Amino acid sequence: MKNAFETVRVLLEKQCGTQDVEKILPASRLRDDLHLNSLEVVDVSLEIEKLTGKAVKSDEIEKWKTVGDIVNTVSRQ
Repeated sequence: MKNAFETVRVLLEKQCGTQDVEKILPASRLRDDLHLNSLEVVDVSLEIEKLTGKAVKSDEIEKWKTVGDIVNTVSRQ
């Protein structure tokens, strides 16, 4: 697997439907900057589970506020 940030960025590109990858930074806020709703965030977690083969706990997902938060989760997987 490529580095965690690149993996998350690719997943978020698909989820957001954006070609402007420069908008997806570790400090980007999921709701305010990328306009993801809670269902879309859950979809991202499911994709992470498929890639890593490990479940992401719901309490972990609830803590995700930024792209960096997701990257930290992927790094620990």
